[in-house]
Amino acid sequence: MEYRYLQFVAKDRKKIDVLRILDVAAKQPITEVALLGEKPTLYWIQSLCNVLVEDERFTYIGNGPGAREIPALRRRFFRGWIVVENGSERFVSNPIGTEVANISLEQGVPAQVIVDRLSSGWRPESDREDIGEMIRHYKQRERAAGIEATRETTFFIDFLSAHSATEALAVFERLGYSASRGRGEKLLDVTRSWAAGETLGTMDAIEVELAFVAERFDGKITGRETSA
Repeated sequence: MEYRYLQFVAKDRKKIDVLRILDVAAKQPITEVALLGEKPTLYWIQSLCNVLVEDERFTYIGNGPGAREIPALRRRFFRGWIVVENGSERFVSNPIGTEVANISLEQGVPAQVIVDRLSSGWRPESDREDIGEMIRHYKQRERAAGIEATRETTFFIDFLSAHSATEALAVFERLGYSASRGRGEKLLDVTRSWAAGETLGTMDAIEVELAFVAERFDGKITGRETSA
């Protein structure tokens, strides 16, 4: 048996626990918390400590040194990545270089995934697919399996002015969405087709991109509707 260690750092802006995976693997349990606190960081993750301690594979051993600052994290975006650092965000397009690839992911990680990553030697730099690439690869598998796109999801976006809505519409169309005026000059309906095999989790990811663009033009997503 091999023992691996995680240390709670702080809660992020969404109240998710940020932890660091320690660069230490031991054949015997280490219970000296101060000693563990001195170990270097392998990478960072987000999870829920209160859920992890309920899993028999995880054991709480005590409070370590004071909380550390949350490091830069990267969030998967539709055509690249959002790097979150010191409360600010910046967009980095794919392909990303080694420096950005080494940044840990802003992504909630359940217990089983933590165990799988530690046992497989996974590292953040091995995960470089943005949302667009993931969807494209899924579509390739979908076509190979003979699955056709059967549904559409429309997002309803409200803007402060008709001018802002017009500018945003052009951007959505350049990004490959079907966009049109809604029931008013300040409203847009933005639509994407998706396959029966895709999950609504994919739509959640798409909504992140739409919200990002909408905010640039003082807009807000007010709802979404998926065809039967």
